[in-house]
Amino acid sequence: LVKSKIFDNIKIDQKNIKKKYIILLDQDPDYREMRVVSDLDKNLIKEHYKKLNKLLMLLSEMFKKEVIISIHPLYDQKKTEERFKNYKVIKMKTEELIRDSFLVLSYDSSAILQAIKLKKKIIAIRSKLFFGGKRYNSDLYADRIGLKRIDIFKKINLNKNKLLIELNKNVKKYDNYLREYSSSNISESGSKQVIRLIKERYF
Repeated sequence: LVKSKIFDNIKIDQKNIKKKYIILLDQDPDYREMRVVSDLDKNLIKEHYKKLNKLLMLLSEMFKKEVIISIHPLYDQKKTEERFKNYKVIKMKTEELIRDSFLVLSYDSSAILQAIKLKKKIIAIRSKLFFGGKRYNSDLYADRIGLKRIDIFKKINLNKNKLLIELNKNVKKYDNYLREYSSSNISESGSKQVIRLIKERYF
């Protein structure tokens, strides 16, 4: 097994790690993949973003950090900016934003793997908008890694110190996840591993 390409720049990434932003990896309910699996409820979408913005404001004030919304290249920039009027919405820079993040909020984006690799604090968001009947989309990674979950449709009471303790405790679980699902050798990049194995076995 060869690990993801996110491991190819381990040393470079670790030298440039910052803790400047709270990053939301947003999931657009209007995107074509979402339309295939569910009917859009306009009132539910509106309520979802109202509650999500409230959470972002709470975390921003709590940690004194700027919030940035990171979106998929094919998402509607203008519509997303309307949903997040108080925050910057940025495309094509997810890796850089995660590298510079203090905290990452996500649903089920595979981009979360970079946050795991860089030992970033992560919160998995639960929302009625992305509930499949039995599980939330965000449970995919939250269950396997052991991430902090916040349900934006429930009353949210957060204590800064307790939250930090929980998030930092969860970071310690990342290496187990990486070894089990990504590679047994976390310290070696995937490309170097491929080259080394080819040389050892065939030359």
